[in-house]
Amino acid sequence: MSIPVRISQIGLVLAFLSPSAFCDMIEPTQRIVHFNLPNHAWNQGDELCMVNDSITFACGRVTKTSETDVFIKLTSFNRKEKIKKGTKMKLVELWRRPTGELDTYEVVRAKESIHTAALDAGIGMGFHYFFPEGQFQWAVSKFISVGSLLVIASSTDPTTNVGIFGAFATGQFFPAGRPFFGPGLGLGLGFYSFRVTSVGQTENLSCPALTLTGTWTFSLASSLTLGLKAGAQYFVKADSSLVDLDLTGFRPLGGLNLGWVF
Repeated sequence: MSIPVRISQIGLVLAFLSPSAFCDMIEPTQRIVHFNLPNHAWNQGDELCMVNDSITFACGRVTKTSETDVFIKLTSFNRKEKIKKGTKMKLVELWRRPTGELDTYEVVRAKESIHTAALDAGIGMGFHYFFPEGQFQWAVSKFISVGSLLVIASSTDPTTNVGIFGAFATGQFFPAGRPFFGPGLGLGLGFYSFRVTSVGQTENLSCPALTLTGTWTFSLASSLTLGLKAGAQYFVKADSSLVDLDLTGFRPLGGLNLGWVF
């Protein structure tokens, strides 16, 4: 009897990192830009864009002000342009067309820090199965992540039920060095435990498994991301006397998810 397991999976992942762009304006980092602006009129919460020579460097929200200083947290960033100490730019209110000649200001400091966490949920898939999955990711550096993955799955037909539990240690490498955006390579090593019930009989099995995926994460908005993954997972054969689990060897693995970065 052959039962292709149609996995309805709920995954909880503690993994880490990812980078790149949906378009030129992205949020690659949590970046704070500091301007020294004597007698400025900006207030906390104002949304501003930084421009120079018809080029938009970035847009963001004012997070802190004093009589002489303005701090802006960027919500979108032109990946073709660099903001650093000494960069000269003009400030324009978002959604408003500037009138008259604008003053040019110099950046006092541009502070860059990586995102530390991401939460996402979506759909994983193979040739003949789909499963919901959720992830929590935590950045340990700009390039490397480690974590864990838990899987709960089941497959049923009129006479047979297969329950699956999986646990994996995971790691990811992000060549672009920007947390939670762009290309990534993921590796998982763990095991699956199967509980097979058929015609009144019950059997418990387990087998090691390995996953290898390539990922790409796009920025949709300030902290919202869209992630794609494709790869394979390898199942070591779990011999069952009741059913053929149809999960031996390599199987394709794909996925689509929406995430929120912190």
